[in-house]
Amino acid sequence: MSAIFSPAVEITVTTTTAQVQQTYSIVFTAEGTAPGTEWSVALGGQTKSSTGYNINFSGLSPGTYNYSIKSPSGYQVASVNLPDGVIGGASGSITVPPPNNSTTVDVSVAFQQVQQTYSAQFTGSGQPSGAEWSVTLGGHTESTTSNVITFSGLDPGTYNFSIEAPSGYEVESVTFPDGSTGGASGTVTVPFQGYNAGLFVHFEKTQATGITFVESGLPEEMYLYGNLIATNWSVVVDGTTYSGTAGSPIEVAVTAGVSHTFKINDARWSNSRGNVVTYTPSPASGTATAGQTVNVTYTPSQY
Repeated sequence: MSAIFSPAVEITVTTTTAQVQQTYSIVFTAEGTAPGTEWSVALGGQTKSSTGYNINFSGLSPGTYNYSIKSPSGYQVASVNLPDGVIGGASGSITVPPPNNSTTVDVSVAFQQVQQTYSAQFTGSGQPSGAEWSVTLGGHTESTTSNVITFSGLDPGTYNFSIEAPSGYEVESVTFPDGSTGGASGTVTVPFQGYNAGLFVHFEKTQATGITFVESGLPEEMYLYGNLIATNWSVVVDGTTYSGTAGSPIEVAVTAGVSHTFKINDARWSNSRGNVVTYTPSPASGTATAGQTVNVTYTPSQY
């Protein structure tokens, strides 16, 4: 019996080691917020929120990532300290790995409180529909033909104001948020007890304060000692004499709501030849009240 031998077979085994890609983390750290306030960061399409101080994005491949930071209520992003020393804002981009090739990128986010602003609202009443009125507050003037004027975006503080009433009207009173009253100008403080300030403006018709005497019939000029001068006329109201020139009314300030006695004086006129004419008024006397106009007609009576 004979033996059978197989030829030798050489087997080569090749071992391949898989290379693992390095990943990175970006850690956002908040500063300036009160404990327990929620904030969030969106990075590369992923959003994370926290009521603590850190938000961590891990397992990031090398590359550049856009980020956006949402501030807590009542805060805003003051600055973002990026790893390359650049100061950024609430949105921007971050590249990993950073210049120092660290596997963790630390980003410091500084928040600051947003100052609360307030408004002062003036509400008018008593004015005719469609009548224009205006308010100047802190150097800024607003006008309206409606009932409300509002000044918004006011920082806390005390502001001077003045109110211009519609034509023929005046400011009767201004009621402040604390219930006190004032006039057409003053100061208002915002906020009032933590809220916006509301003021109520009441208008009323302007009260008549005078009697107007209107003359007709007198020559406007006359000769006196060869000189041409204006012709004078006069009225006596409650014992006091008020004078004017021909063609111009005489305004007499009086107390409203009561009758006042008046007397119209004769007027004398002279021409260039020295002839003197006496003019007599009609009416010569009577009573009138504030806001009334008395029309006086002069007629020549003698030479």
